[in-house]
Amino acid sequence: MRNARFVKFLSFTAFLCAALLTGCSMTDYEIEKESHTWRFVGLVDDSTALVSVALEQWGEEHDHHLMGWDDDFHWTKDASYYPVRMNSYWCGKGGSSAQDTLPQKAETDDYTIRYEKLDKYFSTCGAILSDRKGNDLDTLELERCSSDSARFVGSYVRIDNGFYLIQDDRFPRQRPAYRFEHTGGAIKFTDANGDYIIYGGKP
Repeated sequence: MRNARFVKFLSFTAFLCAALLTGCSMTDYEIEKESHTWRFVGLVDDSTALVSVALEQWGEEHDHHLMGWDDDFHWTKDASYYPVRMNSYWCGKGGSSAQDTLPQKAETDDYTIRYEKLDKYFSTCGAILSDRKGNDLDTLELERCSSDSARFVGSYVRIDNGFYLIQDDRFPRQRPAYRFEHTGGAIKFTDANGDYIIYGGKP
């Protein structure tokens, strides 16, 4: 009789240890907030950008094991990629992988560009466009020299988040033809006239 009770005690103890380690039920996730985050990827052409859109979720994780816990979570699901117009509202068909975008180059067959301070007392900077013979063609006057190198892409020079048009070996305007900025989870495109388009939310 004692042996039988001892065996039952050992069996119960083993069950209890297993329950403590593995538990009896699953973990569930309570989603409290979710939003879509739009981010710039590159240019498809001179008026179309490629953006990524990812679903972000926040909430609370509930573990129902005997020694369970509650904890906050935040995850980002795989992004989808969409072409969007920068000069009018249009969002193309999304895909799970990024399509080809225009290459960004430090120089082209026709041009080079460099930064040069315009005033030793102020931060004013010039982005100087030159031909391949070293002749200076035109200068963009900037508030400061960017920490990122200027890049040629399509018909533009990209400086930070701005795309400055090159036309007839000149910069026809000192303002970017398009500029993008991330505002919360949305993306905003502003043209040289100050008109803007915002994409956000669920595509």
